[in-house]
Amino acid sequence: MDVKEFLDDLMAQLDGAFAENTLKAYRSDFKHFANWAISNGLDPLPPKASDLAAYIADMSECQKSATIRRRIDTIGSICFFSGFGSPTKTPEVKIALKKMHRKNR
Repeated sequence: MDVKEFLDDLMAQLDGAFAENTLKAYRSDFKHFANWAISNGLDPLPPKASDLAAYIADMSECQKSATIRRRIDTIGSICFFSGFGSPTKTPEVKIALKKMHRKNR
C-alpha cells in the first residue's frame, strides 16, 4: 500500500472521531516523515524505530523541539490507530528525543 492510500484509508476511519484540523495535522506530519523516509531510501510503512531516530536527528538541525515532538507524537498516534506497534516508545527513539532536546535548548 502506498502512503497516500494508507493515509486516505486511515483518515476515513478516524473521520468524526477527531476535529478536522487534527486530522489535517496528522496527515501533514505523517507525509513529512514519509517523504523524508522515501528520500532516504527507506520504507515509511510501518515506521521503524531506527528510522525515527535518524529522522529526529535530521530534524534537530533545523526544526524546533515542539515541532519535532508533535511529529513524533503524530507518528505514534498513527501507528496506534493503524494497529502497528508504536516505534515511538522504544529506547532508541526516546534517546534520540532526549538528545534533540539537549541540542535544541
